[in-house]
Amino acid sequence: MQSSINFFTVEEYLQLEQTSEIRHEYLGGQVFATSGGSKRT
Repeated sequence: MQSSINFFTVEEYLQLEQTSEIRHEYLGGQVFATSGGSKRT
């Protein structure tokens, strides 16, 4: 069975954060949506 977990470089994560409407946390190559944050405007 093949894993469906995606791993990102720091550069990919930072690019994602620039265009995302919600904030994420980067941990060991994985990106997780954070809860309780402010909506970006």
